[in-house]
Amino acid sequence: MTIDDLIKWLTSGTVTFTTSERAVLFTGADARSWLQGQITNDINKLNIESPLSACICSPTGQLMTTVRLHDQKDGIIAITPHPEVLLGRVEDFVIMEDVSAELLPGAVSTEQGLGAKGELAHDRTGFGGFDILETAPNGLSESELLELEILAGIPRFGFEIGPKTLPPELGPNFDLNFINYEKGCYTGQEVLQRLHSRGHTNKTLVGLLSDSDLIAGDIVVSGQKVGTIHRIAHSIQHGFLATATLRNEFTGSGSQLKWDSGAATVHSLPFRL
Repeated sequence: MTIDDLIKWLTSGTVTFTTSERAVLFTGADARSWLQGQITNDINKLNIESPLSACICSPTGQLMTTVRLHDQKDGIIAITPHPEVLLGRVEDFVIMEDVSAELLPGAVSTEQGLGAKGELAHDRTGFGGFDILETAPNGLSESELLELEILAGIPRFGFEIGPKTLPPELGPNFDLNFINYEKGCYTGQEVLQRLHSRGHTNKTLVGLLSDSDLIAGDIVVSGQKVGTIHRIAHSIQHGFLATATLRNEFTGSGSQLKWDSGAATVHSLPFRL
């Protein structure tokens, strides 16, 4: 199925599939205030009707995992690709606080598309959707999901996110939704605040659009590496789409980028085609 077919499918109905992510349930009288000291976003914005996206960072600001928080009657549910990071934080840093964390059984499933309905809102494709805390039939292959993530500009560990990635490097849309620069202290805040005060990082995640096939790997201009192509999708209507991390002087949306083995138009993420 092409990415064009997937778009038609998600705009006319829904698709359900199982993710590789897990859910962690936080309980205890101090769970909310303790999480505030761990995440990059402001937990005061979390309520039953409004979920919250955030990062968990190392003391030096590197992104360790993302979380999607949901305020529920029995506690706070955190959906994450790396539950071991959350459980490790509880093990290492909960001392006197009343905080418990439980890894819920099974992988998280999700229903995506304009017609999706549910309680745990989580857009994984750019077309809206809801997560489900139980196993569901797979209606989407892993490769098809990867293509939709490219279109939506959703970064993934092992591709756009590496062990040294700083959250602001993932672009202004990610920065807006995952980081609050006005909240109080949390692990890694000093580094992220310094980057924010400076006004930019040295590199940024963007989209590339080309009529010709793109190849994942280094982008080299005049013998110098200026970026890296991460993932590629093909649209019959629009051509080849890719996510790429580029040095900031090459990230202007709409600009033409030519390198030793290819050429493309730079787009901000998500793609607006």
